[in-house]
Amino acid sequence: MKAILTSNVSLEEGAMMITKECSAILQNRMPEKLNDPGSFVLSCKIGSTHFHRALCDLGSSVNLMPYSVAKLLGITDFKPTKISLVFADRSVRRPVGVIMDVPIMVGDCYILLIL
Repeated sequence: MKAILTSNVSLEEGAMMITKECSAILQNRMPEKLNDPGSFVLSCKIGSTHFHRALCDLGSSVNLMPYSVAKLLGITDFKPTKISLVFADRSVRRPVGVIMDVPIMVGDCYILLIL
């Protein structure tokens, strides 16, 4: 592909399969620019409980679980923490505790999460 784009190889030398994006570059058209989704929802499973619309935020650097969800899942072993969470609206919350090693299933994949 690099050779074609730098004109070291002519297009008449043979046929080759290329992606839609590469085709757009060869035809001097830019592919459509997509917006950053920021946050989105997906289906996931924790233990035997399904969450059909779990929020994923790509800008987040922490994993949070509401206390009510932890109770629903039967999680009661919280490790104490001194963390204070400051949210975008400048409110400050202190978590009940930290949960360690929670396996979460997203699609067909298990993800080990430290909450």
